[in-house]
Amino acid sequence: MDSTTQAIAAGILRHVLTSAASLLVAHGYLQSSGTEQFVGAGLFLAGIAWSWWQKSGQAEVAAALKKVTARNTTAAAVTTAQTLPTGAAVK
Repeated sequence: MDSTTQAIAAGILRHVLTSAASLLVAHGYLQSSGTEQFVGAGLFLAGIAWSWWQKSGQAEVAAALKKVTARNTTAAAVTTAQTLPTGAAVK
């Protein structure tokens, strides 16, 4: 992701967190003096999540998808379909 896209994503995230903090203040769950801490904590957690995703999250998801698709090949689906009785899949 290039720096322009990262800057735009960070700005959007900051506005979403600010809006969430405003909503919490309006409903009495957060004092207005705590808005900056809420936004800061949200950005901190988002940074940790983003770092995890870039370092290992993508690899873990790719490995899980590879494992799932390796078991469910077209040939396996055809073999399974051929072993079913005629009309078993139609309801």
